[in-house]
Amino acid sequence: MNSTIQDQSSFFENNNNIIIFNTSQINDNFTNQFQFEISIANISNSNYFIFQNRPTIESINTIPYKGGEVTISGKRLNSKRFDNSSSEIEIKIGDYICSSPSNINNDDNTSIKCYLPSSSNDNDENLEISIKIDSIENYPSPIKFTFNNPSISRYQHEYTNIDSNNNNDDRLIIFGDNFDNSKGIIDKSSFTFNGITIQLNNTLFTNNNNNNKTTLIIPLFQLFNNNNINNNNIDLSKLKNGDLTIHTPTNKISNSISIKLKPIIQQIKGSINKNGGIITIIGKYFNLKRFNNDNTQFNIINQHNIPICNDYKQQIEDNNTIRICNHSPTKSIINNLFIIIDDQQSININNNIIEFQKPIIQSIQSQQDSSISILNIYGYNFGIETSLIQIQIGDIILQNDEFSINEISFENIQLSTSFEFEIHHYPSPLL
Repeated sequence: MNSTIQDQSSFFENNNNIIIFNTSQINDNFTNQFQFEISIANISNSNYFIFQNRPTIESINTIPYKGGEVTISGKRLNSKRFDNSSSEIEIKIGDYICSSPSNINNDDNTSIKCYLPSSSNDNDENLEISIKIDSIENYPSPIKFTFNNPSISRYQHEYTNIDSNNNNDDRLIIFGDNFDNSKGIIDKSSFTFNGITIQLNNTLFTNNNNNNKTTLIIPLFQLFNNNNINNNNIDLSKLKNGDLTIHTPTNKISNSISIKLKPIIQQIKGSINKNGGIITIIGKYFNLKRFNNDNTQFNIINQHNIPICNDYKQQIEDNNTIRICNHSPTKSIINNLFIIIDDQQSININNNIIEFQKPIIQSIQSQQDSSISILNIYGYNFGIETSLIQIQIGDIILQNDEFSINEISFENIQLSTSFEFEIHHYPSPLL
């Protein structure tokens, strides 16, 4: 092998048509080639055989039209040979020479970088990649290179100052790169969300100076609004959790990103008592189904992260803005509410809490113990949190140091007070 005679002790198998042997001369991390000759009883074969460890291409990144550094990943992409001498490397992408090739890490031959010149051709896509290391060309690869291929890295659903009359700040922000064409313009591009393709030449986008090759701001309410003449009749029912892609004018398509809209709570109607009750939640993006008709992961919790609703329903013909649910029994008269859909937790923008039914006094019993009056108040919906109790006798509201609560339940409060009064002179105490 390469004029070096192999010792027979290295042979694993030797029969009439197969020879398998072990050698330290072949290192699979490097591009190289070997010439084999076979001699049996001093009779050599008439032809020698060339074996090549060739480079392999597994992936390549994209760069803007202005050119720049590209990284190719694969195997045996060595800028130095096994003996540490420099390899002769030629990298071509389409008709472009990618110059100054070198390993990103000198000890790692699985990636190589080089500098690609600029392109002014929007159609520079699906270009063949050729790597020659010491004149040994890579194995054929399905991996192709495209200038300015759009990519989406993340998104953000943002809303502020939303109430029943103002929806202007409800927007989806898409972050990534290469949303533009070769002239740096994005209004020739488009995006597809839940099967709907929307052109960016719409004034909703061209009037926003923050839209550029790396950022796209989608005003959800203006776009998905049946009363908006610019919305191309986009149905509000399409505004569900789903997938979004970006397309350039030559139909280069970005990766797909899964969009999960944050539910928005604007109002809570109805009231509960300790046994729960029916409440109605009004807001946006209360989707029980994703766009592909899969069920969303839907949950309603309180401020203690405890599920509080069951049997929630959607009104017929509702565009995911109303949910009716049966609130579970509770021991607290202060109950916040949050909706979680596909791991996205709502923000209660108006700080609405679930209304607890007003306390009802049915009867009062009093007894005198020296200078202390003891009142037993019977009724409903008193709660069990002493810090929330306020006592009013007639027109006078007792201060906290003027009474103490001995016992409390939803139906009974026993309190002691040194406040002097004749109970038949006043209406029943209020809570």
